[in-house]
Order: sequence, then C-alpha cells, then structure tokens
Amino acid sequence: MDIEEFERLIPDFLTVRCTPERITSLAESEIVVFGTDPEGEHTSDAARLAVKEFGARQGNGEGLHGQSYAIPVHTNRKGKMVKAVWAFIDFAKAHPKNRFFVLDIGCDTFGMDPAFVALMFRKAIEVVNICLPKIFVEELIRYYEIGVKISEDCMTVEKFPMGWSGNFIIPNGVVCIDKEAFMGCSCKLELPESLSMILEGAFYDMAGSWLRIPKSVWYIGKEAFCGDYGGPSILVYYESYAYHYAKKHRVQYKCIDFDEETYLREKRDREEAFNQKNHGLLKFITRLGDNGLCQRRGQSVYKGQIAICFGFAAVLNDDGHITLVGYNSQFKQLPSDEKIVKIAATRSGYMGLTEGGRILTGQLDEEGFQKVKHWSHVKELVGCEGHVLAVLQDGTVACTDGSGDWAIKPKHEQLVKDWRNIRQVAAGFSNVMALTEDGRVLYHCMGANANQHFYDGFSDIVQIDCFSVFYGTESSMVLHEDGTVSSDTFEGVDKWRDIIQISVGDRLAIGLRRDGRIEMADKNRTRLEAKKWTNLVYVECKYYWVVGITKDGRILSLCGR
Repeated sequence: MDIEEFERLIPDFLTVRCTPERITSLAESEIVVFGTDPEGEHTSDAARLAVKEFGARQGNGEGLHGQSYAIPVHTNRKGKMVKAVWAFIDFAKAHPKNRFFVLDIGCDTFGMDPAFVALMFRKAIEVVNICLPKIFVEELIRYYEIGVKISEDCMTVEKFPMGWSGNFIIPNGVVCIDKEAFMGCSCKLELPESLSMILEGAFYDMAGSWLRIPKSVWYIGKEAFCGDYGGPSILVYYESYAYHYAKKHRVQYKCIDFDEETYLREKRDREEAFNQKNHGLLKFITRLGDNGLCQRRGQSVYKGQIAICFGFAAVLNDDGHITLVGYNSQFKQLPSDEKIVKIAATRSGYMGLTEGGRILTGQLDEEGFQKVKHWSHVKELVGCEGHVLAVLQDGTVACTDGSGDWAIKPKHEQLVKDWRNIRQVAAGFSNVMALTEDGRVLYHCMGANANQHFYDGFSDIVQIDCFSVFYGTESSMVLHEDGTVSSDTFEGVDKWRDIIQISVGDRLAIGLRRDGRIEMADKNRTRLEAKKWTNLVYVECKYYWVVGITKDGRILSLCGR
C-alpha cells in the first residue's frame, strides 16, 4: 500500500476502525483479539479477561474460542508470531460479517515494542472488519509518512528515504539493516537492542552522524560505515564485535562503557615502568648473543619464548614467571616447581615445557586438552586455536585436538601419527607443519597432499612456521640457512635478506633481521607500525598480534585487528 492510499484510510482508522481503549462487552458478531503465551496459559491481563468474559480456553494458544481470538506471542521467535498474525488476518477476511477488535498484543506483560508489533499488522489495514489499537495506528501512520521500507516479516529495514531528516527509532525487534539501507541519509538514528546484522554499505555516506551499535550485533559487512563523503562515527561497547570491527577497519569510534583512552595511557605507563625494571629476559638475550643470534645448520632456531593466542600474549622470563600482554590477564601463573624453558598457547590458555620434558598447564580445562598433562620427554611445543603439538625426544609427534568448536576433520592427531625424525613443528587451525632432522618439510592442510608441497626440494631449511584461522586462509613460510625465506603464500618475501627468525600470523608474515629490525608482509595492513621497532632480538606474530623483545629486555606489543 502506498502513502496516498493509506492517508485516505487514516480518518476511518482514527474513528470507526480504532479499537476502544476499554472493552467490557461485545455484540454478537464482535470478537476480541488478544495476545497470549504459546502454551495458552493466558497469564496477561487481556488474556485473563478473555477467559472470564469472552470464551477463551486455557491451553489453547491460538485461534477462535467463543468471542475471542488468541494470537501467540513469541518474544524470542518473532517470525512465528508474524505468521500467526497473518493467519489471523486471513481468518478475518474469511469472516467479513464479524468485527475484530485487536488489543495491544505483546505490549503489556510481554514487553514488546508497539512499533514492531504494529508492523506485523500492516496487512490488516486493507481488511475493513479489523480494528487496531490507537497506538498501532499512530505507529503505522508514522511508518507510512516517512516512507520506510521494512521486509514483510518485519525483521529487516530494507530502505530509508534519503530526503527525510529528523529522529527515527528503529523498532526493537528488527534484527537486520539491509545493504545500503541508510545510504546518504541525514536523519538521527537509534538502533534497537535486537539488532544482530548490519550488511554491506548499510550506513554509507552518513557523514557527521554518530550511531550507537548494540552489543547484540555479531556481523557487520564491508564498508558499512564508509562513504565517498565520509561515513558515520560509532559508539561501541568495549570488547564488543563492533569495537573490534572499528579497530580493524579504522572506523572512528568511542567506547560507551569504558574509558579506553585513560586505560591505554595507564597501561602504557605500567608497561614502561615494568620494562624499565625488567631483567627477567637478560639470560635469554645473552643466550641468543652467545649463539650469534643465528643457528648453525642442523640446529633448531630457538622458539617458544613468546606464546600468542586470540586475545593475549605471554612472554616467558628467565625465572619462569610469565608476563601477560592483552585481554586474558586473569590467567594464573604456571606452577614453578620446575624451570620452564618454552611456552605455547591455545584459546583455552597457555602451557609451559619444563627442562625435564614435562608440560605444565594453566587454564586448560577443556576435555580435549587433558592428555597434554601426561606427555613426557617433550623437546618442542606449539599450540594454536584448539590444538597442541609436541615433538618428543624420539622424534615422533604427540598431538591433541580440542573438543566442541575446535574439532575438525580430519583431526590433526590422525595427520601427524606417522611423522618420524621431527625437529620442529608448527600449527594453525586447519594446517600443520613439521621440519625433519634431514631438513625436509612435511605439510598438511585440508585437502592437501602431505607428500607434494611447495617446499619439496629444499634441504637447507632451519625454521618453519604456519598459521590459519579458517579453511582457505592457510599461510606458511620457511627460513633458509643463508638468511633468506620462501613462502607459498606471501609474495615478495623471497627478496628478504639476513633473516634470523620468522613468524606467521593472520595474513601476516614477519622476518627478524640481524640488525634488529623486521621485514613484514601484512595483507591486512593493520600492523605496519611494528616495522618501526628497532633493537629486536626476538619477535612472534599470531592472530592479530605482534610481540617483540628488545636487546635491553623490553617487551613491545601491537594488536592490529
């Protein structure tokens, strides 16, 4: 229905087609339409009145009984409620001799937004024997006057008129803003707490606006807040999906519930104070210096001083104490009854390899990781996402896959069971990698053949690394004895020279040069600031993090999500 036709019906709605504010009796042909819970327990005031006066029955949550028609209110499955409303409208069309008085369904006991419920009854406008409550009529008048286009099931705002200005509150119940729905608009907009998806270009060219993004949003499409003339700025909740989206895509934002600027300033001050006093890495740095910051052929490049997972990084000090960087500072320190010489991390926590070849775990309570506590004679240890790999003294590999969300097929445990004479291992979510004692690389990713790979033919490899978050984003790289690198993923890295250590993260490759600076290939271009770091002796990257150790024992970190 267009605005002209609706405006013709407005006088009729506000007089003869408006449900009376109070109904105490009905004529023989009149029927009251009320909302109730799907089980028909009739707990709301309107439902109890329908049972007492108009023939509604307990246990019947939908349909006609006596002079009452029940519509089930689904607060969490609103699509089912929309279908129930449509079924009622069809029923009313089929009974033109009856007059139906719709109450403010879902808006009292159930707490639904009247504007959202009103949209469910849009089809009732053309059915002359249906009367709507005044609050629904007022919301529909506003909806048609503005010219908003909302999907038939009321879940998606499809288009908003570019020329309209003023304040507009999207009804609570809408879950999606469609592609380019508010492109070029200049209205002041309030988003509902029910919103979960903002599609591509939804607020394109809304320059000068501030939008509060609810915590409920879990998907934001490309260029949602961009524009040729500038996009809107956003108000976000700290650590919400929108917060991380804004940081990754460089959208101007402010935290609603957290003074991030003060927090970051205080965090920098604390880290600087710690770094000035920190001497816990001096033995590690001395050991690197004694080895010439490089390894001879046949020896592993030293790894395991820094462990990084999704939200945190851990740095191992000489006394076994762990310095935590990032969000998961609640993780407890590892037990210190034995000296820890290397660390690794997964989403569930981090673990340490002792001088005696045992593994100490912290916060690894997930069922799939219990077996790592019983491994012994371990000489190398890595973790990623939900997987832990260890090289044992006999050259075989122990592996465990996390349960639940981290269970992949085929499991890493099956892929590495036949590996022998292994010196180093590396792991991502969907790829695993190993370096043999004779310098060969074994590689597995989903669908790849372990016996045929880019690195076949090389015999001078001294270090390997790989990473993946999801299928199709596998990355890997190797370091050669002469300080050059090779990669099947990153272009241009074969031009790097004098590299003494490598690391691979989320669409990111890093090579540490002998002069203490780093080479970097960053497909996201969000971590390039780390290229300014100097005097480094060790660096690691995983996920969005880059963490380095300097010659004077300072810890540098950058999160470029």
